Amino acid sequence: WRSNQRQVQVGEVALVAPTVTRNTSSISSNAVNVAISGVGFSKVTSVNTVHLQAVCTNASNVSSITTLSNKVLASESALLSVELLESIPTEDNCVLQARVQLVTDFSPSGIFSNGFVDIGTIVKEAVVLDQCDSCFLFSNATSVTLSGYTFSASTTVTLSPTGGRPIVLAGTAFVDMYTLTLDIEQLGPSNQGPVNATACEGTLCSNPTPVFSVVEAQPMVTRSVFAQVGTSSNSIIVNGSGFIGNDVSANEVAICHTGSSSQVSDTGFDCNSLTLSGSTLATNLRSSLVFEVARSDDGLKNFIGCSIFVNVTVTFDDPNNAFLTTASLTSACTSIGVVTQSIPEVSESNQSISSNTFSIIVQGRGFVSSWNPQVTLTDSSGQSSAAIVATPTTVLNWTHAVLNNITALSALNAGAIFGTIAMTLLDGTLLQSTTVFKLGIIAADAILIDQSLTKQYISATTLSLSGVGFAAAMAQYNNIVMMNNGLATTCTVSVNAATRTSLSFSIDSG
Repeated sequence: WRSNQRQVQVGEVALVAPTVTRNTSSISSNAVNVAISGVGFSKVTSVNTVHLQAVCTNASNVSSITTLSNKVLASESALLSVELLESIPTEDNCVLQARVQLVTDFSPSGIFSNGFVDIGTIVKEAVVLDQCDSCFLFSNATSVTLSGYTFSASTTVTLSPTGGRPIVLAGTAFVDMYTLTLDIEQLGPSNQGPVNATACEGTLCSNPTPVFSVVEAQPMVTRSVFAQVGTSSNSIIVNGSGFIGNDVSANEVAICHTGSSSQVSDTGFDCNSLTLSGSTLATNLRSSLVFEVARSDDGLKNFIGCSIFVNVTVTFDDPNNAFLTTASLTSACTSIGVVTQSIPEVSESNQSISSNTFSIIVQGRGFVSSWNPQVTLTDSSGQSSAAIVATPTTVLNWTHAVLNNITALSALNAGAIFGTIAMTLLDGTLLQSTTVFKLGIIAADAILIDQSLTKQYISATTLSLSGVGFAAAMAQYNNIVMMNNGLATTCTVSVNAATRTSLSFSIDSG
């Protein structure tokens, strides 16, 4: 038996554009899921693509459109369930609109529904924070993450502790509509206890919600083995967390020692004998402190190669004490760097310097005789001043040195004077600073001529003077007027040679 079969075309399958049903029901601005009614949707969820937008109209009848990303969760031919991936705007007079697109292998470009159709009127509601009564945050924390829903990039948060000073935030980072990360600028042990948070979108705010409790924790110093602290440093940076940023005096930085085997510096000193005096300045509030080394303290010069260990003690109002006494916490003894030999730091100066001087005092810190620091006088750009020479530089103490034997300085050099500094490292290397510093201002003082009772022959054709302030490098600028019993003579003279302290000239006529 044999069957005769053949294929017969009975028609073509055609995709029909879906239709979205208009709806004016209320939709909360906190909504995370919406339903879209209509006809012609595909029961295959992945075929349905939903385009959502919020259209808001202001008092001037000007509309703004916000596109909202989304994900189709489930589908029937007459109903789509959609998850919002972005928060709905909380402005006035907003509607949510939808348009559905069917995308298949037969129609990769998609078939669209009848334009954007209203699917609901948006009703403003405050964002929601998740309550957490069992969440804890250490008092040295610098950030915290809050959960809830319908957060946006414009969400602001206020933290309200039940005790201690206010908690100050450095910023709020929007992660997604369910998560916010807060950067904490000020938080301390005095804030122990529950903390409420309030989240706002404009003037619309959530109810105060318990989000965590602060528990006491020591401040922490960030360990650093390779950071360099120069011998002439006037400050030491201490990084970490849990410092009290709104009260400088509440943070005390101290040099400490771990009690481990003795380390010897490059100059033969016991590193465990390193001490420093100074005061603490807060810079980056809770995460960084500056320990300002006392200007006269030369305690680092003998400890090149030694590691510096510090601890930080914070003092705070004890929230658990009814008598309002204070308590304190101290960090572990932690290495923050190593002492390195550094070039002296010279202080800018506007001191008045006589053009007749033979020495200039240099102020700063880090002057050590054995390191042979030498100051070279320059112009403001750092170019050596050949007309003014000073050698050598003598160290007076840790904070003062003096330039001796200044030659060729005169009233012609009046104005600001600058310099650079170099020194010899322990290994013999010459280290030259590129920093140009102002040493002072040269004041043009009158030339001082030494009185002399030496008899001169009337026939003399050359004479010499001694004193200070003559123009050495430019002899022609020395103008000589001959006097006889206080009256000018008719003599004409010309300068033969000049140093800063002497002048020789010829009598040409008269």
